[in-house]
Amino acid sequence: MASSLSSFSPSSTNASDDNLKADCLTGVADLHTEDVLDHCRKALTDNCFTSQEKVYDINLKYLVEGLSKGAPYPDNIRRLCYEGARTGERFKLENGLLLYRDLQCQTPWMIFLPTKRSRAWALYKYHTNVQTGTHRGTPRTIENVQRDGFWWPSM
Repeated sequence: MASSLSSFSPSSTNASDDNLKADCLTGVADLHTEDVLDHCRKALTDNCFTSQEKVYDINLKYLVEGLSKGAPYPDNIRRLCYEGARTGERFKLENGLLLYRDLQCQTPWMIFLPTKRSRAWALYKYHTNVQTGTHRGTPRTIENVQRDGFWWPSM
């Protein structure tokens, strides 16, 4: 593994936590894809983290719990996973990772990047990195992130 994965806690309670947030992003450029996937798996099993994060106004903890228990889903999870679609679900858990697909655009399943650290890695790799990103702009960055199978709601 290239670099140790530090905390993925999204909240800050005081000024010194701002330093922790910055420290959390150190070494992002040295991470390999498998490091990031392991980091995402750990984040999705951390109750403190998942209880603070939301995906489309649904608490990430409830989404992960609902999907891991399987059908029947609670109403709010079913609405999020299916969004009234007749063609299938939008979220699923596989190998400890949360996967997403856009049913309207008929995208393949993409790995949800839940933490700021995992998203910073994707932005570095597909936008900033001299070999793979080269500052090609937002549309190309998003296209490359999704082409390689990664997604998060605000991208």
